[in-house]
Amino acid sequence: MGEDRSQLLAVYGSAVELTNAVKLMLREGHGQLEVLSPIPLPELHELLPQRPSSVRWFTLIGCIAGAFAGMGLQVGTVLHWPLLTGGKPALSLPAFVIIAFEMTILFGAVATLVGFLVNAKLPPIEKEWYHPGCSRSDFALLVWHDPAQSDSIERHLRDAGAREVNRGGSGLAQRESVNHE
Repeated sequence: MGEDRSQLLAVYGSAVELTNAVKLMLREGHGQLEVLSPIPLPELHELLPQRPSSVRWFTLIGCIAGAFAGMGLQVGTVLHWPLLTGGKPALSLPAFVIIAFEMTILFGAVATLVGFLVNAKLPPIEKEWYHPGCSRSDFALLVWHDPAQSDSIERHLRDAGAREVNRGGSGLAQRESVNHE
């Protein structure tokens, strides 16, 4: 999030209140939301905008690089150390396809793993915010917004049934410092 963005954390006692708050925030045009919940809430997956995963692009680039690396390895080997056997051509495509395929799979698998780690933010590059009560029974909505809108957004969150609303990260712990007992 940018420097000019603030956050409000609203804590709710039930999933219904949280769902109503998310609907209200989306209706008001506040689309940068993060939900913290102790249980999966499938109805919120449908409400919140999801961006498609970029892992497939990592895989595609890895596979293309692997195919070129496999072919390049074989062509380079044949050109540097020619081994002519039985009058067969030195650059024989059918023989090269097997190694190129293996390299395609190898590079694609490694690139997929790297893409997964990048998309999962592992290891974490920046610290994420977390409300400790959301590990037990609380539901929370973190709203990223323009600082000038703080009062109106806080009013909307309280109208939706928030038990508490914290500004600017107060009431939040950094995920790395939370003690899970």
